[in-house]
Amino acid sequence: MSGQRSYGGSGGAAASSAAGCTLRESSSSSSSNNNNNNSGNRPGAAGCATGGSNLFGHGGLAVFSWGRGEDGQLGIGDTSDQDSPTYVDALRGVGVAQITCGSGHTVVLTTEGEVYTWGRGDDGRLGHGDNGWKYVPRIAQSLTGHVVTQVTCGSYHTAAVTNNGDLYTWGGGMYGKLGHGNESGHSIPKRVEGLSGLPVSQIACGSRHTAVITTSGALYTWG
Repeated sequence: MSGQRSYGGSGGAAASSAAGCTLRESSSSSSSNNNNNNSGNRPGAAGCATGGSNLFGHGGLAVFSWGRGEDGQLGIGDTSDQDSPTYVDALRGVGVAQITCGSGHTVVLTTEGEVYTWGRGDDGRLGHGDNGWKYVPRIAQSLTGHVVTQVTCGSYHTAAVTNNGDLYTWGGGMYGKLGHGNESGHSIPKRVEGLSGLPVSQIACGSRHTAVITTSGALYTWG
């Protein structure tokens, strides 16, 4: 899927759908349920449900995944398929603010501004410094010290925006979609220097391109 559909309203944070699906924390459980319905027919879809502290041990969202699991993108510890929503137990105790899915990998942003990734690891799209598959959520250590406010991904690359508006991208660099001036891939998050001094407020990734809106309202695209 090369485009990105966005959902939002005055009652909650925006939600978007890139190469797979994306959900963000909402102020009401009904908004979260509407977003789940949008993602249910996608291969390796992941969904979120609002959970209170008594049920999940934290604020924010809990993650359920279902569909094709051949790349470990469901985050349940193996490559099995799931025909009904299955709780991602590895994220128990982690407050989830946003989730986004690529074609074979999944990315979560926590309420603390940390990033977890798992699934298919070729092209370095998971951001762990290697090309290995990960079958359970694993924190992106190279982003430690940064407070991430938004994540998204295309089929083969991933992007994150920090609280100061910096953009980091990683994964497959074909077509120049990472924005680093070449087609090289990166297995750890790399800051997009071409946007230095241009704080990013929104980010979207297609399969072969990336687009951002800055805080001044300017639109930049590449790939």
